[in-house]
Amino acid sequence: MRNLLLLFLSIIILKSYAQVQRPENTVALYEQLKKAKGEERASLLLQLARIEFPKLPDQSMTFTQEALTIYRQENNENGQADAMIALSNMYRRKNNFTLAYELDSVSYSLSKKNNYLRGIATASLNMIPNYMRLLNYQKALSVANEAVDAGKKADLDSRLMIGLYLTRGNIYMQMKDADRASADYETGYNLAEQINDEVSKQRALASMATSARLNGDKVTSLDLILRAIKMAEKSQDKIALASLYLAAGNIYTTLNNTGESLYYYKKAYSLQQYITQSVIKMSVLGNISRSFTRMKEYDSAKLYSSLRLNIAVTQKDSAAIAATYIDLGDIASAKEEYPSAIDYYELALTTYIQRKQAPEMTRVYNALASANLKTKQFKKAEDYLLKSYSLQSRGIDKGSKRYTDYLLSKVYEETGEMDNARRFRNEYLAMGGEAVTAETELKINRIQSDYEISKREDALALAAREQQLKNLQLKDTRLRLWGSVAVIGLLVIVAAVVYRNYREKKKVALQLAQKNERIETLMRELHHRVKNNLQVIGSVLNLQSLKLTDVNARSAIEEGKARVEAMSLLHQKMYLDDNLRAINIEEYITSLSNMLAHSFGYDQSIVRTRIQLSSKNMDVDLATPLALIINELITNAFKHAFQQVEKPELTIELTEDMTDQTVSLKVSDNGKGINLSAVSPSSFGLKLIRTFVQQMGATMDISNTKGSVFNISFNYAQ
Repeated sequence: MRNLLLLFLSIIILKSYAQVQRPENTVALYEQLKKAKGEERASLLLQLARIEFPKLPDQSMTFTQEALTIYRQENNENGQADAMIALSNMYRRKNNFTLAYELDSVSYSLSKKNNYLRGIATASLNMIPNYMRLLNYQKALSVANEAVDAGKKADLDSRLMIGLYLTRGNIYMQMKDADRASADYETGYNLAEQINDEVSKQRALASMATSARLNGDKVTSLDLILRAIKMAEKSQDKIALASLYLAAGNIYTTLNNTGESLYYYKKAYSLQQYITQSVIKMSVLGNISRSFTRMKEYDSAKLYSSLRLNIAVTQKDSAAIAATYIDLGDIASAKEEYPSAIDYYELALTTYIQRKQAPEMTRVYNALASANLKTKQFKKAEDYLLKSYSLQSRGIDKGSKRYTDYLLSKVYEETGEMDNARRFRNEYLAMGGEAVTAETELKINRIQSDYEISKREDALALAAREQQLKNLQLKDTRLRLWGSVAVIGLLVIVAAVVYRNYREKKKVALQLAQKNERIETLMRELHHRVKNNLQVIGSVLNLQSLKLTDVNARSAIEEGKARVEAMSLLHQKMYLDDNLRAINIEEYITSLSNMLAHSFGYDQSIVRTRIQLSSKNMDVDLATPLALIINELITNAFKHAFQQVEKPELTIELTEDMTDQTVSLKVSDNGKGINLSAVSPSSFGLKLIRTFVQQMGATMDISNTKGSVFNISFNYAQ
């Protein structure tokens, strides 16, 4: 993923600077072309080709070919180099990278022969992505250094110099030289500020955000990418926005915020018609699939993986096909369909072995080991992990090594080799990643809130300007209308009245539609803001609990934080769903139970849910108290029920009786059971449950049948 992301940035930077154009009077250029001959004509043809390419690509390529022919006839090798660079950029924008690279190579050779510095710089810049695809970073760096030196000596255009610095920064990031990468990114940004080029600043910010994310500075990374997105949204740069939304989704993924990451991945997918690179389209689809897998929405995950696989097969991209097989294997593994998962992983492994891609081989070995561990095939799991371990010396990322250590410790625990188990367990713990602290959460929430407020203010200012323009246009229309009435007479007055009534009706209908749209947007923004505020409150409660020494006080704060997180999850579901008055109760209960299991240190697999309703969408006014009741019951089970229980199980059932329109909620566990006589009448949790039960007009029954069983029934008019 790291290699792919930085390659994206290099291609985007290269294609964006290939499109740099200065304002030209094309009419005057065409007039000059009629009389021009020789090299003067060739120069005019290149200028016109550069300007006209977005509208007339075929004509522009014809102009460039003619210019190349003229320079050859005149034996002007520097001119030939410029014409080949122009042709290369055109083929690159048509996604014909093979022919573009051949032209770049010839142009580079001619420029080197004549020490033509501008040609050396531009041809080198174009060739770098090809070396990066081949993972030949030393060669790419050598070419980039030569391009930068040549560009400085030739006093190259600032925009092209920015492209050179950002591209070289990407190479340094691949070579894990973060300091030099950051220095090049900052140089590129400073140059963009000097010439006040918003597009170049936006590209530089995106590169700096990627650098910060890969270096573990998640707060700075989020701040930079949101600044870049704001610039691109202001300029309506759809091509850049698609890549920026993808980068924002990746940052939220590192922050374990699946809801926000999916939100940005979907925004990137909505701009797919502006994405010319199939590899970027596949990355967006793959990230959406993985987000749905984390949310346990496996059908959606498989759909997007299938879309990605279709593109990969069409493009004959073996690496993308293998990566998609891994995603399909992960989906099957999450569904506990381990034989199918192993088949997918082995298909991916065959490709990576052929391509000799050690990092990818390591991840597949780990995935195969995990699947075999689940099916008790400990010897196979150990063999795969030892193969993975043998690749660690090749610079595999720490995350993969940490996972290998973890799985080895589990294998040796199962096989009774406790010395090896302790050894790898200690190595796993020694490589523990940095957790997102409460203070970091506060910073992230503040950055996101500031971004949303700023974006809303910009939208309001734009709306005010548009309204002012509409008022002026309306005033002008009325003046012209009354002038016509005075000249034409009574007949025109009647026609004008009829027309005006029609316009008023149309205007009222449009205003009503716009008002409804604004209300829906404001409601969605409100749910988003409430969710963010609840997250801030949760972070504050977390910070407060760290300062408390009294066990009861800390426990009360933790319980309050859990209730706040339950409400935050509810609002997150509401602003992500299309229906603002209802929530998918099945998705919510699943997400809530998984979140609580994780917070109490339990595996998510111990929770079983069964939702049987004619409609999974439940009204928000009914879903809110029901959500808090479920939160209290699940929390109570995790805190009290499973002590000294070897295989804990928690079941949540929500079923409907169509005859009397009654919905029943049943939460049961296999714990030691609840002793109601020992529960204090002043217990806040039990009071809260009974209050919500009363609010819903429901009935509640508590019993002990192989554990605690809570039955709550209420009427629910569909």
